Amino acid sequence: MTSRNPECGQKYGDDHWEQLDVLESSPSTDLLMRAANYEAYSAERKHAEKIVETLGCHTLAIVLAGSYIADELCEFDEYLNIYDKNWEKVMKNYEFTQDKSRYSTVFATFEASMAVLEAERSEISSDALEILDVLSALSASNVPVALFKEAWEGIARLSEITDLDKLESLSDWHVRRLPLFLQAAVTDWDWCRVTSACNRLKALSILEISGRGPARKLTMHTLAHDWLWQRQTRQEMENSWTSTGSALSMSLLFNKEGYAHVNEYRSHLGYYIAAWRKYELCPESELPVLQIVYRCAVALDGIRDDRLALQCLDAIASVHRKCNEEKEMRHLGFYKLRARSRLRNGNSKGSIEMLDQILSLQETLAEDHPDRLASQHALAGAYQANGQVKQAVALLEHVVKVHEGSLAEDHPDRLTSQHALAGAYQANGQVKQAVALLEHVVKVEEGSLAKDHPDRLASQHALAGAYRANGQVKQAVALLEHVVKVKESFMAEGHPSRLASQHALAGAYGADGQVERSEVLLRLLELD
Repeated sequence: MTSRNPECGQKYGDDHWEQLDVLESSPSTDLLMRAANYEAYSAERKHAEKIVETLGCHTLAIVLAGSYIADELCEFDEYLNIYDKNWEKVMKNYEFTQDKSRYSTVFATFEASMAVLEAERSEISSDALEILDVLSALSASNVPVALFKEAWEGIARLSEITDLDKLESLSDWHVRRLPLFLQAAVTDWDWCRVTSACNRLKALSILEISGRGPARKLTMHTLAHDWLWQRQTRQEMENSWTSTGSALSMSLLFNKEGYAHVNEYRSHLGYYIAAWRKYELCPESELPVLQIVYRCAVALDGIRDDRLALQCLDAIASVHRKCNEEKEMRHLGFYKLRARSRLRNGNSKGSIEMLDQILSLQETLAEDHPDRLASQHALAGAYQANGQVKQAVALLEHVVKVHEGSLAEDHPDRLTSQHALAGAYQANGQVKQAVALLEHVVKVEEGSLAKDHPDRLASQHALAGAYRANGQVKQAVALLEHVVKVKESFMAEGHPSRLASQHALAGAYGADGQVERSEVLLRLLELD
């Protein structure tokens, strides 16, 4: 039996060996209640369950928490607040007597492993320590090992960046803060070096590895992860944070796999930004730090973590003050993103205010300049969200007119602005104009885009809605049946876009008097 080193069982277990995992939630809660001298099913059990979840069912930590409560140093509902504020006192220095293990404190086991690693003084141990620095600033579970390779690939692409003073850029400053084993791999990527370091950490029971090859993920126990971060001095925390942020930024800026890739980092981005804010790291933020936060904001915006994206952008704005018009023009990308983030967070007035400022800076651009038109398009969307529908219609009519005079009929920007104008028409009660314009968009896209292209399907869905609003219910049903059939052929059952079209079809069936078909479809959706 082993809970520390599975390789012992594999090598010496003969006919049978068993790895001991952590207790499950319910017996862990029973253990905490018993250690605290409470009945197993007292009124405090709900608070006990939250404590167990936070401690990751770590047996020694649970016994320690129970002893702390049993000594009347706090109540169940106070423990997590004390744990958060007085981590070292509760987890490391508190002396308890009941069921004391040979390790004495929760973190002695981790410190023993770290002492071995620090004493080795080899390339593998050095790499392993640098990997731990990166892991300390991310969440505890499922860190993609591929992050290191993606960051390394970004080093070679820095030459593509010309304006290093832009918030959207990265620089050699970020390269110098990457782990040394990334900077050393000049010509060829060495998976063996990273794998060896990760395997050493696993052998010392500091982390677990799941998956194989480039798909491998690294996971630490939540308490080991807390220990890894909290044992650092403030300067070490800032060094770990900038090293991790540089690796994340390199990966997020240069990786072209889209939001599916970014989604892998969702929990890590949240943890990373939370640590920056909670510990007030790099308070006098220089530009390279703001560039890291900006890159995180772009990623968070892409995966629609709108609240956290806006927090990042507001934090940048509080440090990155306006100096002059030339500087503002260099950072238009930041202002545009912040305007969009404000709108997504329900602050349409704030978005309008910022977009007005952006357009005032773009007055010198030609009328058909893509950036100027994009800002006008965005402002129209903010107008519509703020209830200023007539202003949205007027501005989008201008954008569409300019696009129609300068872009090909099937150009994506021209079609996008026409689609948006149709939506504004419908919101303004101009349903017939909306139908006519969407019929044109759908016709063009059917001649230029694949049957399952998202833009083509979105336009068909919108046209079906306009048909229904115009009383053309049968046309709406027929078009939505087509859209649903196409989406069902390649989208997962729970995909939001597929569900939206299915719900719209159920509504169209009801409006067409096909009540039974509507109810059947709605029941299927409820089962999903």
